[in-house]
Amino acid sequence: MPAWTDDELRTRARSILRSYRHWAGEDLVELPAGGDAARARTLFDAPFAVLAHDTSPDPLCVYANATALAAFELRLADAAEFRTRQTAEPDARQERSEALAGAEEAGLVTGYEGIRVSASGRRFRLLDGRIWTLLDDDGRRVGQAAAFVPGEV
Repeated sequence: MPAWTDDELRTRARSILRSYRHWAGEDLVELPAGGDAARARTLFDAPFAVLAHDTSPDPLCVYANATALAAFELRLADAAEFRTRQTAEPDARQERSEALAGAEEAGLVTGYEGIRVSASGRRFRLLDGRIWTLLDDDGRRVGQAAAFVPGEV
């Protein structure tokens, strides 16, 4: 599968930002003047990680900003094939699933923390985690997103 196109990244960034505002009542990042391209660049360059996945039974990553790519040791070209369950070690997947289910039910969960694992197996801590449900332009649920600060274990 090829890397995401610029148009896909802009569309997904718009969904991530709009959905966060819908659930939280505030912006995820300070949004610049300008259109989708400027906002997508701001989200991609944010000083915290943002990762999103689709609604498939074994969800695929549909968005990762630069901080998330670094934390999970992924290249942008490889992120589209990354199954997000791989972010948690096998014994932590149930706890991850429960947090995702809580966000699905409530729309937004804040204060989430946990241990995650990069593509190479390096463990790191999620700090100040927020998980929310992604909505498309028609308000349909199309996935989930998470924002967090990566920290040391």
